[in-house]
Amino acid sequence: MTPADVHEGYAEAITERRAEVLKGAYQNHPERFVNKIPTRPPSTPRSGSTDQVRRR
Repeated sequence: MTPADVHEGYAEAITERRAEVLKGAYQNHPERFVNKIPTRPPSTPRSGSTDQVRRR
């Protein structure tokens, strides 16, 4: 997911789509998921900055 995706508000839709893809991948090839059943992709970032803000 790019910073632009987050900034433009597409992050939640992308996360939902990734969850669907993971679920389909598990249904088609459960042998590839040796540790556990996939639940959700990583959480959605809160901001879309490429630079981290340095706090003093």
